[in-house]
Amino acid sequence: DPPREEEIHPRNRIDSDAETLDSWAKDNFKISSVDGHRDGCTCVDFSFSQHTAVTGGRDKLVKVWDTSTQTCVKELVGHSSNVRCLDTARGLIASGGEAAIRIWDINTGEQRGMLTGHD
Repeated sequence: DPPREEEIHPRNRIDSDAETLDSWAKDNFKISSVDGHRDGCTCVDFSFSQHTAVTGGRDKLVKVWDTSTQTCVKELVGHSSNVRCLDTARGLIASGGEAAIRIWDINTGEQRGMLTGHD
């Protein structure tokens, strides 16, 4: 027989009859949201060491957010199409509907390079 749910996650079980996921999440996590992309946010990554969140959107923008104040501190302009993916592991790279990957300096907001070749 397969293991029962209680055996797999005994401490994390949510009783859906007694509480909703929303009330459980509000009590156990700090939930925040910010508005900033004109046509929707398509990707997000966090740089915990710099206390920032970075978002990309259908509006062709990459935005850098200060997570402590929840404000946009930089708007990176240069993508010719929607931004679908980004990564902050070693700086900031972003790509999307265009045939290029752009490399950004997260501190200055300047584009440092571009990798092309995808059609």
